[in-house]
Amino acid sequence: MLREYIMLTRRKFLEKAGVVFLGAGASMLTAYGKPAIFANNGGKKKNVIWILADDLGYGDVGSYGCRDISTPNIDRLAQDGAMFTRSYAYPACTPTRAALLTGRYPEKAGITGVLMGKGGMDSSATTIAEVFKKSGYTTACIGKWHLGYAGDTLPNSQGFDFFYGHRGGKIDYFKHTDTAQKLKNDPNGKHDLYKNQTEIFEENKYSTNLFTNSALNFIKENSSKPFFMYLAYNAPHYSRHKELQAPGISHHQVGQSSTREVYAAMVECMDEGIGQIIKMLESAGLADDTIICFISDNGADPVHGGSNGLLREKKGTCWEGGIRTPLIIKWPGLSTNGTKINCPIGIYDLFPTFVKKLGLKYDIKNLDGVDISGIFKSDNVLARRNIYLRFASQGAVIDGKWKMMKDKDQRFLFDLENDFREQHDLANEHPAVLDKMYNSYLGWEKTLIKPLKKRSM
Repeated sequence: MLREYIMLTRRKFLEKAGVVFLGAGASMLTAYGKPAIFANNGGKKKNVIWILADDLGYGDVGSYGCRDISTPNIDRLAQDGAMFTRSYAYPACTPTRAALLTGRYPEKAGITGVLMGKGGMDSSATTIAEVFKKSGYTTACIGKWHLGYAGDTLPNSQGFDFFYGHRGGKIDYFKHTDTAQKLKNDPNGKHDLYKNQTEIFEENKYSTNLFTNSALNFIKENSSKPFFMYLAYNAPHYSRHKELQAPGISHHQVGQSSTREVYAAMVECMDEGIGQIIKMLESAGLADDTIICFISDNGADPVHGGSNGLLREKKGTCWEGGIRTPLIIKWPGLSTNGTKINCPIGIYDLFPTFVKKLGLKYDIKNLDGVDISGIFKSDNVLARRNIYLRFASQGAVIDGKWKMMKDKDQRFLFDLENDFREQHDLANEHPAVLDKMYNSYLGWEKTLIKPLKKRSM
């Protein structure tokens, strides 16, 4: 008998369907830094867990308005912490991961696109794991890496004491093979599951559960010392040959179920794993000493079951549906739980924020991200600045309510406070704003020509 979360009947699914969208114009508890205060932790080092979902859309989480997928544990993080409604990632896997882990624009870390079986991040880029490790933390990367396939581009050479997961961008959830890593006469591709540098075989075990179990073991083994765990689920990204795979659902059953139903089962399995992690932290007495950050690496692709709510377009684009993603931070000591923050931030801001707020040993002044911890203080607001993103032929710059979007030779201008769906192009009505933002974007692009070099720690 399948577990309860595995299968929604088509009738129940249709009854539950429909997303209530939390748009930029909606009523928010917090915008640009209204009360939510970080408490002093008395000097004790807090553990840090970053949980990264893969291709999870803005409309796929209950706390962001989803009504047809059950995510009680992610929602609980939002209830106990802060939920960001305008958090921006890159439109695809690899660039976001590079920006998240280095605090830099991905181009400066040697990443200009999605890795497909070869290449890797510039090993001279300092990762947040290296900073945590230098500051006395035990570090782990569990799940999807997608920043390199060999040598000094692998997690153990990038500051992680422990690695359990896959090197590439996607794997079969049961066979753990990657079609992007080609093998002659084998359409399934190379086997891709490792513990540190050693290839391991766990065939027929669902990868989401494997990663959850590895995370639980890591917490158990390191409960007496400060740790940083980067848990990058591959769910709900499609697997080999662009198939969706959920635990307990056979290929025959997948054919009988809608794409959204299978996608929902994948998300709910991940959410259940997050619940197990929360429960372990509580039972071990670590909940009040552990910061949990939940993120998605880019928008969803509706073709593969995901939803971006009412946002325009999807993964792989610089429209809001490709770059605006869920971000939830549960930081024990916040005076107001369930806070919603409408201030736009970039994925590269998390690195300097955690370094600054935790007092880690690293100079953040030359990073591209900024410390956003001011938005959690009653007397400070985050200084207004531009957020830049680009991917393939598209690019965007966000300045407060304004967004300039370019697609090849076309330029668009949107007022996101009043038009988060990007339905009304204001380029002709505000040409001066458009030109100013476009020139700023061109100036930013020039800074990406030469990658920054690693600084001494």
